[in-house]
Amino acid sequence: MRQTTFGRSTHRHADEVAQFDVIEFPLPIPADAKLPLERRVARFPYVPADSARRDERCNEVYNIQVQALLQRLQSSGISKVVIGISGGLDSTHALLVCAKAIDRLGLPLANILACTMPGFATSERTLRQARELMEVIGCTAGEIDIRPSCAQMLTDIGHPHSSGTEQYDITYENVQAGERTSHLFRLANFNDAIVI
Repeated sequence: MRQTTFGRSTHRHADEVAQFDVIEFPLPIPADAKLPLERRVARFPYVPADSARRDERCNEVYNIQVQALLQRLQSSGISKVVIGISGGLDSTHALLVCAKAIDRLGLPLANILACTMPGFATSERTLRQARELMEVIGCTAGEIDIRPSCAQMLTDIGHPHSSGTEQYDITYENVQAGERTSHLFRLANFNDAIVI
């Protein structure tokens, strides 16, 4: 299933294919028997169990991300980044990577244009965390309430939620994600920045 060289080889030697012998044989796999692995597999194989090695690995991954962003900014000649901040772990980590890259480039942290975009289910806690994080980092902080544009989109497409029906489906969720993405890209275009 993984080795494709035989198939390519048969095409290269198409005139000789008739010379191959095909030998069929059964290879039954017992349907009711468990086939245990013969070696131990760690629950998180890419995360070292030893805390010192884990810290070292996390630091290495973080620095790879910082260096990658730094190189992208240098090669593109762009000195600003736009990032959405939710107040959760992922955007917090991404903002820390941005701050380190901007710092290493010797640019002001104000070149990080961070924006939190509360939606229908944004809690006060996560909104507060997003605001506090942007303040602590010292980046340019913004806030755009996406609820009106999301409500308009739901109305435009005739989604049941727009007429008061409580329908929280994939469309409802993706309208919010799409609005956030659209806002971030327009902010980047407007500010000669890239979206993180």
